[in-house]
Amino acid sequence: MSAGRLSPTDFSFLAYEKAHRSVAAEIGAVLVFDGVAPHVDELREHVGGRLSLLPGLNRVLSTGRARLLRPRWLPAGEPDLEFHVRERVLARGSGEVGLRGAVDDLLTARLDHDRPMWELWLLRGHCADRFAVVYKVHHSVHDGVALTEVVRRLFTEAPERPVDPPRTNAPRGAARGLLSVGADLFRPARRSPLTGRHSGRRGLVWGSAPLDLLRTAAGTGRTVNDVFLAALADALRTWAAAWATDPPPNRLQALVPVSIRAPHEHGSLGNRLAAVRIPLPMTGSGPARALDEIARDTARAKDHGRAAAAALVAGSAHALPAAFVRGMGELSWNPHVVNLIASNMRGPDEPLSLAGRPLAEFVVVNFTPADHLVSVTLLSHLGRVFVAFAGDTALPGFAELPDRWRAALDALAQTRTPVSHTPKEGPRP
Repeated sequence: MSAGRLSPTDFSFLAYEKAHRSVAAEIGAVLVFDGVAPHVDELREHVGGRLSLLPGLNRVLSTGRARLLRPRWLPAGEPDLEFHVRERVLARGSGEVGLRGAVDDLLTARLDHDRPMWELWLLRGHCADRFAVVYKVHHSVHDGVALTEVVRRLFTEAPERPVDPPRTNAPRGAARGLLSVGADLFRPARRSPLTGRHSGRRGLVWGSAPLDLLRTAAGTGRTVNDVFLAALADALRTWAAAWATDPPPNRLQALVPVSIRAPHEHGSLGNRLAAVRIPLPMTGSGPARALDEIARDTARAKDHGRAAAAALVAGSAHALPAAFVRGMGELSWNPHVVNLIASNMRGPDEPLSLAGRPLAEFVVVNFTPADHLVSVTLLSHLGRVFVAFAGDTALPGFAELPDRWRAALDALAQTRTPVSHTPKEGPRP
């Protein structure tokens, strides 16, 4: 995370954004706190006291031809917190509608590439006893797992100085799955109502559920990640039946990011991710059948070494030409190869707060590639999960997607008997 040359993965997000002018290669989080909103100066002081724990936020891209040919991270000195930490006062009493409208506005605006590529926005006024902080960051700075760590370091009560661990080699079994990963990239995805020309109206809708509901639905031999994807498949199936002009394919191809951090690398920042393609069934009578199919496919992906192979490719990116890594990104996100990105990640296992005001909702904003109309993220935090759909608000029925996902989850949980053990939660970005 020190200053120096961008990793090929970092650079791939910048190059992709340059090639697709309509795309903002940005991710973020919507953090909803209970309590009376602080003054923006209090938030700036709080963030300023934590910046030494977040070295990636003190870097800026090189300028001029160097940015185009061989971009580098340069030390930025002390960021201008008057610029990076700002506020927006919402209409008094506008509630959830006012908050979500402001979030959509912030997602549509672009980050300034001539400064460190992150912003924090304090949103207040919509509720007397709640406020929100929106974190935006360019994907070249770090990935979704690192995003949750940044949020933890900003809002934990007892921050500790992090130590960046050495990176590890790719996991065993990777070579076996290389052929399967390569075949995935060249096996086309069928035309989907979730891909097409973006209207430019970016937005976010989200919902929540108890984590135990997913664990109940998982039962024995399935993971929480399987349940997330099965509920997503059924939500998209019912959405397509209600809104899509053309029927969806029998299977949607979901790109599922996977963190390639070893256990001792927990908490490391930067971009350390790979991805595997998982088909989401669009036929059948309900989410239970989708869960059976997805559990088989995810187990097969592990048995065939596809996740390990993807990790091998991603872990070797630093030794590959930047043009090759950029091309792999273009191919991986191509709407003719995948229909949507679906990420599942675990949030911090500790309460977070801002000067005694507890964090109540932790919603992650996913990256949406060119000609993709929706991307999805699930984040678990302290016994709850937050599902978020980022995408084109002009998509018919877009606002219904979290409720459709929750309805599918409830249906899955009703078909299972609660179990006493905690199932493994599957791959995460």
